[in-house]
Amino acid sequence: MYPQISEAWGSGYMQVIVTLLVFALGIPAIIYSLFIPENIKKIVYKREKRFWFNSFIIYIVFSILMFVWILHPCPDKVLNENLNLLTGLILTSVIIIICINFLRRLSKNIGEKTVKKIYFEFEKQYKKTNRKIKTRTIENEALYDLIDLGIYANSGHEKQLIIENLKKISNLILDNKPYKTQSLDDIIYGIEKIVLDKNKPGNDDDVIEAVNFYKFIIDRLKESGENGDFDKELVLARICNIAVKTINYVSDDTTFIILNIIKNYKKSEWIFNVGLVGMQNKKYIIALSVLSSLEELVELAGDKHNQDTYYLVGMISYFWFDGNSGQMRADKSFELLRDIHKVDVEQVLKQAQNFFYVTCEFETADKINELTLAKFKK
Repeated sequence: MYPQISEAWGSGYMQVIVTLLVFALGIPAIIYSLFIPENIKKIVYKREKRFWFNSFIIYIVFSILMFVWILHPCPDKVLNENLNLLTGLILTSVIIIICINFLRRLSKNIGEKTVKKIYFEFEKQYKKTNRKIKTRTIENEALYDLIDLGIYANSGHEKQLIIENLKKISNLILDNKPYKTQSLDDIIYGIEKIVLDKNKPGNDDDVIEAVNFYKFIIDRLKESGENGDFDKELVLARICNIAVKTINYVSDDTTFIILNIIKNYKKSEWIFNVGLVGMQNKKYIIALSVLSSLEELVELAGDKHNQDTYYLVGMISYFWFDGNSGQMRADKSFELLRDIHKVDVEQVLKQAQNFFYVTCEFETADKINELTLAKFKK
């Protein structure tokens, strides 16, 4: 028999349904506020809102049908004790089901679950679009969400989980032949943002994980023989920037790990930048390591006066003006240049000063000028 809803019963149904709707909307909102970490609320809401909306619709429709078909018609037009109890059970059951469902989703580490969901979404869409990333595509949105999660994630496991999934995405892109230059730009810059965020910076393990990720990118590009020179330079610059920006809050051991990676690529500019920040922050053990590394590069260059020599001279100038011990170490480097490499020190100082002037590194150029006047004052 189809229900015949009278005006009185219709009014009663509406009151119950409105009450149920308020609970159905309010309880998930409370759960969302209490259980989801503040740093991922925005992304989780964006990713889960469709599920929540669909759940609300299903619960409400189900409840309406139960009220209409079970409670109506009522011969006495008044809910007797049994029907009153049944009404309460229906309302309570629906609310409990809503709570259990949302708590079940939250109990499974909503952050980690969201990360995995985003990765699988990227993978699916990337393959579906024939591995061609275009602006504002679904996979790009997924990538940006993943990076945002990493930026606001807590240091340790959370940030490393994001980096691990970004590495998987990088593999997908690098497996796409031929590799298109700058395809990894968003990821390369994103990793840097994740570990250098001012409010939630990465710890030592996060920084090492990020640098190893960058090394992985360079190695993959080399192995595949792809035209990724621009990407390699970009990655090296990011590694150097991480070393410079984290030197004050990570351990010296971590800085040495980063420095050793930079040394492997024999980039005197990046090595010098790390040493310069080391001197400025009184991290002498790091600065000494940089000075020794630059000396090794100059030794490899032989008699040529190239950028390696100029960066070495720049580093020497900072040591020279940092107390007696620094001056002693600087003199040792000068002896190396003069006696072993047969370098005209005064001439090289002038060339190095001009080099740093041309590259707009005026502070270093001025230091070298002061050093020249101090050593060769007429």
